[in-house]
Order: sequence, then structure tokens, then C-alpha cells
Amino acid sequence: MSEYSALREVSLALRDRLQQELLADPQLHPLFTAGHVVSLRNPKEMRSGQPPELGLSVWLYAAERNEFTYNRAAERVDETHTRPAPLPLNLHYLIAPIADKPDIEQLILGKVLQALHGRATMLADPARPERGEDLRVSLENLDLESSTRIWSALDEPYRLSVSYLVQAVDIRPGEDPVATSPVLERRSEYAQIVGAP
Repeated sequence: MSEYSALREVSLALRDRLQQELLADPQLHPLFTAGHVVSLRNPKEMRSGQPPELGLSVWLYAAERNEFTYNRAAERVDETHTRPAPLPLNLHYLIAPIADKPDIEQLILGKVLQALHGRATMLADPARPERGEDLRVSLENLDLESSTRIWSALDEPYRLSVSYLVQAVDIRPGEDPVATSPVLERRSEYAQIVGAP
């Protein structure tokens, strides 16, 4: 994986996870094997296609810096080189069911909410497969005004939808490691660090 492809990889992982859940559901399996799709396109693109796509839109509509992990120290590559810390991002997804009938849209959205609820709201971090780390996926409580702004930006009337937050996704620096002062001795004892006798 390239240093900058984490957004795409996370989006694909979220899409694939939801598609598996929808296909595994007895009520929804017939729809998602007969043409309904889970798409990374926005709802307007799905509905305006020729022919229109039905199913679920998992649309990344915003990315912002994660304020809690932004100040990480540079990563030490070896004793004499460091690399800047990755840029941690929060990804915001609009998840909207697209169907011919409101009851089918509610059924699809209910399954999404169930699939991403609680402790199961984790995705493997594609940026750090060797560490086995997870990304947290959580339901965002957007007020009606915020939701309406998203739909207005799409130039679409408000529709049934939810927003999910995925955090923190790392964009790795593409620069080569830079030379730095070597580590002469690693000290871990508090007394040694503060210079106590």
C-alpha cells in the first residue's frame, strides 16, 4: 500500500464489511444478489446513473485532522534516522440507503446500524497491518441542520441517512528518513530521566 492510499483502503474495507453483512441477512440477501449494490458513490450519483443504482451509498464526504493524535513524535527508523509522524485523520461517511420503497430503505439502514453497533465497530487498519491495529467506527450524532447542509451541498432533498466517523486513519509521510542525533542509551527509569540520585 502506498503512503497516501489509506483513505481509499479504509473506504473499501468499510464498503466490503457492509456488503458482507447485507448479503448475509436473509431478508436483504435477495436484493443484494439481484442488482442492489454497496457503492462509494454519493447518493446523487447513484440515483442519477443510467440506469440508477439501488442499494447503499457509503460516501466519504469529509476528512479532518485528528486533534488527539496529531502531536505524535517523529518515528525513529534506526539509531540515526527519523521519519515525520503520520498525519492522523478522522473520516466522515454519509451512509444512505437507496431503494424504490421507504420500508426497504429503513430495512437496509437498520441492518447497517446493527452491523456497526457497539464493540463490533472496528476495521483493520490498512496502514498498519503488521501491528494488527484497528480503526474505530462510530455513529455521529449530526443535528438536522448539519445533515441538511450535506444534502444541500449535493443539491438533493434531504433523505434518510446517517453519518459515521472512522478514526484515526494515518497518512504516512512520503519523505525519506532524515539524519538525526544518534540514540546513545535508552533510559526508562524515572529516576534516570529526571536526574534523581
